[in-house]
Amino acid sequence: MIFRKLETLLTRWFPYDCDDWIDAALGEAAKHGHRSVVQLLVQQGANINMRDTAGTPLIQAAAAAHGDVVEYLLKEGANVHCTNKYGQTALCAAASAGDLNATKALIEHGAKVNATSPRDEDGDTALLLAAQGGHEKVVECLLSEGANTHHVNNCNATALQLAVDAR
Repeated sequence: MIFRKLETLLTRWFPYDCDDWIDAALGEAAKHGHRSVVQLLVQQGANINMRDTAGTPLIQAAAAAHGDVVEYLLKEGANVHCTNKYGQTALCAAASAGDLNATKALIEHGAKVNATSPRDEDGDTALLLAAQGGHEKVVECLLSEGANTHHVNNCNATALQLAVDAR
């Protein structure tokens, strides 16, 4: 019912250019896992790679463990290499959230398994974040994709140390 009202609102009452509103709505819909709303907003021209302080809709969906939304956004061409204001990629967000399906989908679409960002003050990779969260299946997936087990973050911790601490 709400979806139909939103669809009517977007197609009938907002036929003119409303980029800022529709882009902000896309980020919120992705963050809350509303795939049907995400689809509608993309169909209405929302910028799939728009970035706000929380990052892109892809990062927001990954951080909230909404793998189905992540997969849809990737299918529609979302950029897997964008970062949020903290330097976190969608892959790091998915790994931190423990979302195995999103992690796999991001890797399949070219996400760099060992990427770090100079803006990430801890220097964590997806593997370190998954290990820190105790997400064993995600750790296994990242290892099978060649994640660097010897990477040391800026706190002098390895994935193994973080995994032990998580137990």
